[in-house]
Order: sequence, then C-alpha cells, then structure tokens
Amino acid sequence: MDTLSVEQLRERLLRGDELLLVNVLPKKSFDKLHIRGSVSVSQYDEDFLEGIAERVHGEECCVVLYCNSAGCNASSKAAEKLQQAGYTSVFELEGGLAAWRAAGYPLTGA
Repeated sequence: MDTLSVEQLRERLLRGDELLLVNVLPKKSFDKLHIRGSVSVSQYDEDFLEGIAERVHGEECCVVLYCNSAGCNASSKAAEKLQQAGYTSVFELEGGLAAWRAAGYPLTGA
C-alpha cells in the first residue's frame, strides 16, 4: 500500500497536482472536521466505488484517502477496494486527519 506523509500531500496540493483527496469516514464525521479541499465518500457505503468513479477522470487518477488517525483502518480498507477495482494510483495519508491537524495544516468543518 502506497502512502503519503502530510508534508508530501501538502506539497502536492500547493503545486496544484491533480488528485482526488477523499475522507472515507461517514458524512457525519466529514461535516464535523475535514481537510480543506477533500470530498466525502464513505468506504462504509455500498456505493463507495461509484462515488469515487463519479469524481475521478479514469482509474489512473491519483486518489489520496484518509480517515481519523493511524489507528483507524478505514482508509486501508478503502484503498484495497479501489486497487481491486483497478485503480492504479491510490495512496493513504499517513496518520490521517490527526497528523494533518498536528502539522497545523488547514482544516474545515462545523
């Protein structure tokens, strides 16, 4: 499983790299707090793959997944689903939302 550090993700976002940043937790969690610029596609929903497909331009598009923290395995499960579906550029954010927050990077939510 490929990963990105929060620093690597921040660099990619600042450069304007084309990627889809996905919070894979339920919408309720996303609404509470998420990384600015990310979208909500819960890996727990039956239509998870369809939700991703609606937002990307092909299976080669870079998809970066995150959940709450290093102890959360939702992004790992989501990455496995995407790889099994043929996506070739799938990354997990190391440490998830907690690591992003600890680095002091922008967050948004209720």
